[in-house]
Amino acid sequence: MTIQKNVIYRVIQSAVVGSTLLTASMAAHAIDAVGYYSDNNSNRVFIVDPRSMSVVDVIPTHGDQPYPIDKVGNDRVYVSTRNSTSLDIIDYDGTSFMNSGIIPLKHRPRSVSYNSNTNMALVSGVRKAMMSLIDVSDNRVVGVVGSPEEVGSGTITGHPFWVDDDEFLLTDRARQQVHLYKIKMHAGGKKHGKKHGNKKGHVKIVLQDTISTPGPVHHFSKIPGATSGRDSRTFYGSAEGLGAEGINPSVIEIRVPKFKSRIKLTGRAELTGDASVMGAHHFGMHPDGEHIYMGSKEGNTFIINRTDMSIVNVVASGLGSGHTTFDAAANIAIETNHTDTFMTLIDTSNHIKLGDISGIANAPTDGYKSQSHTSSFDPLNSGMFYTAASQDGNLIEIDAISGNITNTLSLDTDGYIIQGTYNWYLGSDGSSGGDM
Repeated sequence: MTIQKNVIYRVIQSAVVGSTLLTASMAAHAIDAVGYYSDNNSNRVFIVDPRSMSVVDVIPTHGDQPYPIDKVGNDRVYVSTRNSTSLDIIDYDGTSFMNSGIIPLKHRPRSVSYNSNTNMALVSGVRKAMMSLIDVSDNRVVGVVGSPEEVGSGTITGHPFWVDDDEFLLTDRARQQVHLYKIKMHAGGKKHGKKHGNKKGHVKIVLQDTISTPGPVHHFSKIPGATSGRDSRTFYGSAEGLGAEGINPSVIEIRVPKFKSRIKLTGRAELTGDASVMGAHHFGMHPDGEHIYMGSKEGNTFIINRTDMSIVNVVASGLGSGHTTFDAAANIAIETNHTDTFMTLIDTSNHIKLGDISGIANAPTDGYKSQSHTSSFDPLNSGMFYTAASQDGNLIEIDAISGNITNTLSLDTDGYIIQGTYNWYLGSDGSSGGDM
């Protein structure tokens, strides 16, 4: 993959996208499950049917450098084009997919988090520690918070996180802070929370509390199945670590007590090892609600008991270990090794390594990742796992029960298929779990 090829692809894609603001799929497809993957090299989104391992459609983006893709309802996704101050909207009308245009922003989009109870979405910034609140019913920004100052380099914020229907966290990685915001009322005086958002103007969003964190925080997660009591207000964050400063990666525990509008840092599990070669990314919450699996880039996956924040085992995985995807029915998990050629299979009933799945990808070059951020188990076919070899441009199907690759679909050998989302219940009201 050469720089010249990348430039040519961008020029061609820009010409295609620039020809119209509204693009539509030329073919109709009746399918019940899809995966969306961004091609960061050529400004387009591949829509695939994982069960048939086929390409359903290819949708150009209006914005530059698509990266995360996030569901906002069952038939719509937002594409974070990280080099543009906008989000792309891809809709499904029951038969075909189309790019429905863009949502202008005051910052470049980092990623999106959707609240199905209120039909609202949060999108955080890339170079600015900002957050925009979007009414998904009409794809309109109704509130913006944070600092417009550009600080540091790279991605300044972490992933957006909903505490509940009215509260959310903005993680400022550059300043190593976490901010708690509350959506208090509409500009016209009506209480927030009604589905379909505010039709009369911007909402009022108020900063409630700020805490400092041990290194930059990448994302937060809820406890699986926690719907009430203390556990429903207890959350876990991935503190990435700072090797140059000797700060190891860790999992932090916070509480956001109801009605108290503040954040309490209540625990921390520090990963063991040489901070200079370590670095965390995403962890996975075990379906049992008690364990957390966190990979580190030197090639280990740490299993943490969240009750006492202790490390119960360390599994040798691969370079760039960064995501753990669970199959609760089969009691297995697969660790994504972003800069290695294999994935790692783990027995989640006793937290031990089962083996490595080789031949996933070629070794990465030029700073690329060999394995994508997005993988998923098929909820209706236990053990069937889908992922992408990013730099190779391939979609991969794995039978995790046997540990074998069962199919490979080439999307584009010159593409960079880096991140996306899966919807296993397209066109229905069912849960579309399996996102990363």
